[in-house]
Amino acid sequence: MCGGPVRGREVLASYLGRLAAANHITTDDLLTILPPWFSTKIRNHDDRSQHHMLTPALPGAILALATLTGKAPAVLARALPTLGARYLPDPVRATTACRKCAAIRGICQPVPVHRPACHVICSRHGQWLSTAGLPQLDLTESPEIVIACRRSHKLLRHCTPQQLMIAHLAAERGTLRGPSPPAGAPCPARK
Repeated sequence: MCGGPVRGREVLASYLGRLAAANHITTDDLLTILPPWFSTKIRNHDDRSQHHMLTPALPGAILALATLTGKAPAVLARALPTLGARYLPDPVRATTACRKCAAIRGICQPVPVHRPACHVICSRHGQWLSTAGLPQLDLTESPEIVIACRRSHKLLRHCTPQQLMIAHLAAERGTLRGPSPPAGAPCPARK
């Protein structure tokens, strides 16, 4: 995972906080309803590790949260890295969910999430999903960026996310250097 300010336990704490607020109770009250696994995991500073004592309790914890929320266990495991890190494609990055997607669901505060590293925009709303803690940029005036991102997602059918990221970095370096000289032209002397 890319080093960022958002950790899996913070994503879990944020989710539980929103769940508690939606049910008009405190997070502490919610934690008394849920298995002790959740309290322990929120206090744990190693966000994606599965301690040998916590691992056996994980399936029961997921089922308890699924029962409470009405969400399928697989959906929760994909959405919350501490529940199902094995579901996350590699590499991932910490960011915040699209603010417009969150607003549609009635969520006003930033929602920390882990996304595949190659997913940098919300193509539905044209929002650049910056690193967690930074503002999101509106790309509606730059549709070519959204189109390029959609094309890169199509490339994922033929290559791995790592290969796509390497190609992206190579393209950035090429853009920063400027245009290449025409074929057969002598190279400019280095100073």
